[in-house]
Amino acid sequence: MQVDAQKLENLRAWEKQRQERQEREERKEKERQERHAARERERERQKRQQYSHSSQHHQHPYDSDYRRARATNAGHGYHTDNGSRRPHLERKGPYSRTDKRDGMSEEMVLMKAWASYQLRWAGLLEISTPEAPLTYASIPWPVASDPCHPTSLTPQRMAVFLLSSLHSPDKPAMERIREAMKLWHPDKFEGRFMALIAPSDRAIVREGLGMVARGLIDLMRLQKKVPG
Repeated sequence: MQVDAQKLENLRAWEKQRQERQEREERKEKERQERHAARERERERQKRQQYSHSSQHHQHPYDSDYRRARATNAGHGYHTDNGSRRPHLERKGPYSRTDKRDGMSEEMVLMKAWASYQLRWAGLLEISTPEAPLTYASIPWPVASDPCHPTSLTPQRMAVFLLSSLHSPDKPAMERIREAMKLWHPDKFEGRFMALIAPSDRAIVREGLGMVARGLIDLMRLQKKVPG
């Protein structure tokens, strides 16, 4: 009995040490993730600051993108309400995007991303009780590549994705923006999906939802300024 008691005590000590090691590793991983998120936020802040400094005459920080888009003839167009084609936003500077990914052309990347966006939204709308809680990464954000942080959900990137002439040719810009607004209405999204999202991800999803909702309002305001 004394030997068994000693073994039991040793097992308890070993289990306690294992739990302490696991807790230390979890704390280190959490700290690493927090440092990574802080670096991403700082990089995005610097990008926004750099972009803001390049604007002129105190115009809205996204107006210059639309002005450049209207002036250039390069690239594919996005649609306006009168059915005319407007070029994509000029992808230079802090908001640049690689032209090719995994050997695919930029056009193929965007078309594949749009198809995935539609499928993921269709699946999301059918969910009543998910097998596992949804996360920030589960949400089909309205940009061509999954955003690592909500600050990446800029109106420029949403415009390049939602208003591209590579998809939905029968829908003018305003209709596309209105449809997106219905999907991303903060109150409706919150009421329908937030309970399905993991508690640890709800804050960052709310932040992303706010970025999208405000960005879509900006896109609608700017679209109204585009002459027919």
